Amino acid sequence: MRPAETTVLTPVPLPMRVAIVCRAIDVEGVGVNFYIIGDPAYPLLDWLIKGYTRAQMHTAEQESFNVHLSAARTCVEMAFGRLKARWRILLKRTDLHFTFCPHLVVTCCALHNFCERQRDQAERVETQRREETPRREERHSEERRDTAKRGETAERGETQRREERQRREETQRREERQRREERHSEERRDSGERRDTAKRETAEERRDTGRERHSEEERQRREERHSEERRDSGERRDTAKRGETQRREERQRRERHSEERDSEERRDSGERRDRKRQERGETQRREERHSKERRDTKEIFPD
Repeated sequence: MRPAETTVLTPVPLPMRVAIVCRAIDVEGVGVNFYIIGDPAYPLLDWLIKGYTRAQMHTAEQESFNVHLSAARTCVEMAFGRLKARWRILLKRTDLHFTFCPHLVVTCCALHNFCERQRDQAERVETQRREETPRREERHSEERRDTAKRGETAERGETQRREERQRREETQRREERQRREERHSEERRDSGERRDTAKRETAEERRDTGRERHSEEERQRREERHSEERRDSGERRDTAKRGETQRREERQRRERHSEERDSEERRDSGERRDRKRQERGETQRREERHSKERRDTKEIFPD
């Protein structure tokens, strides 16, 4: 058997397992009608031909017949595959009414035969697309790698900047903590000095108060003694007015001298206190000036 040069597809509503071949066959000068080629599951009919089963094959001619029939069925199935690959509507469920489906199949077959006669470039386009796909994927992968590298570089730069910023903030916090500790230590020293000064002033005030109290007691004792003497002198007043007058004048002179001495002592003690206060104020101002100079020096020349 030798197939003719013309190959067409004729749409027939049959199950997908039946391959249809419509070829003009010339066997030893005798024209043979068209047959439908099916697999061994179909019955053998006048218009449907199938191969021998394993139980029926007994000769080499039968086996050769099955081989040629399978080759023909494979060719037709490949044609059906090309048809479905070209018209994707045949691969999915259609929403058309079933009475319109034969027209759809006939239209697809007619357009398929037209494309085959015109030597459609679909295969070359598909081949180019398959060849272009790896190159496109390679370009995309290179772009993704470049993007990932740029992202990693940007992330490393951001990480470095973040670390540098954290180090600067840590350094600033450490310097601020050191300055705060120095300020607190200076305040503690100043408060200690103020406490010591207050203690010294309190002690001096106590000593001055003690001296004043002692002077007051001494004066009271003198007054008591003077009152006793006056009482004694009262008895002798009539007999010794002149002597009493002299003694009184002498006593008044002693009292005035004593008061003057007391006033001078108080004035001297007040002057000494004033001088001590001035010295303490001058010492405090000098220490504050020195501490301010040290702070300015540390701000100008930090550690």
